[in-house]
Amino acid sequence: MRIRRLSFTFVIITLLSAMGLARAQAPTSVTSEDFARSASEHFTAQLQAARTAQNRSKDAKVRQFASQLASHYESAGRSLSQICEELNLDVLPQPGGAPSTAGAAAPTPRSFDRVYTLEVSQHLAKAETAFDAAIQSPKVDPKLKDFARNELGAIREYRQMAAPLARSEAVQGGR
Repeated sequence: MRIRRLSFTFVIITLLSAMGLARAQAPTSVTSEDFARSASEHFTAQLQAARTAQNRSKDAKVRQFASQLASHYESAGRSLSQICEELNLDVLPQPGGAPSTAGAAAPTPRSFDRVYTLEVSQHLAKAETAFDAAIQSPKVDPKLKDFARNELGAIREYRQMAAPLARSEAVQGGR
């Protein structure tokens, strides 16, 4: 009887948590300018972090991943700038808008790799949420929605690539 009551309580708590999580993650109605500025800040911060990782990382896989990200962010940033010009949106990244610490406090190369891979995973997760919200928002221009759809696929792909790197770095850091 006690196990059944605990199981029922667990199911209720899980359902209530899921409902609250779904409500908390419901897309907000962002505007074209909000999204473009956020995406621009994301690209700028992550490009800077990727370049830092290319120079500071001691792990060849992390350097290769950072190189791929840097190349992608340069291209995506140019595409976004072009769309913003067409839409007459002024979305230069704001000072201090989306700084990336990218392992700045990491004293050793190994801890740099751990911090960088964890941070890039977190930033990609936030970007996925922001890009998805832009796609769902009625206030975002169709050209920016198309851009967000294309980028969302890349963001998800990079998240899948980053996850094993972050796990690997965490395991190596524990040794």
